[in-house]
Amino acid sequence: MKDFFVRPARPSDRDPVLAFCEHTWAEHGDYIADVWDKWMADQEGHFLVGELAGQPVAIGKITVLRPGEIWLEGMRVAPELRGQGIAMAFMEQQQPYLAQTRPHVIRLATSSNNIAIHHIMSKRGFQHVATFEHVRASAARRETTPAPDPLSRADAPSIEEILNRSASFASAHRLYARGWQWAELPPERLEAHLQAGEVFGYRRDDGIVAAFAILLHSLAESSRLWMGLIDGDPDVVVRLAQALRGQAAATSEQEVAGFVPAHSIWPATLEQAGYQREKDMSFWIFERRGEQ
Repeated sequence: MKDFFVRPARPSDRDPVLAFCEHTWAEHGDYIADVWDKWMADQEGHFLVGELAGQPVAIGKITVLRPGEIWLEGMRVAPELRGQGIAMAFMEQQQPYLAQTRPHVIRLATSSNNIAIHHIMSKRGFQHVATFEHVRASAARRETTPAPDPLSRADAPSIEEILNRSASFASAHRLYARGWQWAELPPERLEAHLQAGEVFGYRRDDGIVAAFAILLHSLAESSRLWMGLIDGDPDVVVRLAQALRGQAAATSEQEVAGFVPAHSIWPATLEQAGYQREKDMSFWIFERRGEQ
């Protein structure tokens, strides 16, 4: 596209970018304002702006989750310019910045309704590898549901066993949601969550974990307790999901929210614990592997 080019974001881009991001989602606004400073300060990835005729008209963020594991996020195009090839041009011109991160795998998420992006991803060599549903429940104390136990590094083997035999986790391409980022869960990342006190669950009488959840506090939505992953025995998962609502109430958060694999038992299972599903839209994870 003539006169369109991609460059690193500048502090002066903030106001015009936030103006065209203001109504990204009619009901929820956008989170770009909340992450702007963090993205500008990121020394490993790249926060990029697409400029046309001297004005910022698009943005995108390249985030390094760990060496070689790259997450693309925050792709936005000014509403009045959508459908004119801006997104495709942005994807093409961000390639030199992407190559600097030495990627082994690149992923991104988009709405199941965003057909235009699906076509662009296909043209760029990406494959649709997983689908997630958004679930949420208001914070609510339940006196009859015992609080879950904080799990420790000693519980890692039984958590790994749950995941290794989980058809749900397999259907999720072995990815879990860290807010609006989806990542792999290698042993060292699970251990970091355990060390940070972010993993809770219930143990059986023999001390083996029956169900667990990874809980995160999203920078962009601090009123939510984010459930990054939940798995285990379905009956115990229902009790755990109910208990998380009480945990959110105890920490003055308004709700529990998270993403669960769409092609699994968890969307329906969590409904039993009072969670609502966003049934008119799911989130597709696209992936491209190999050195780029």
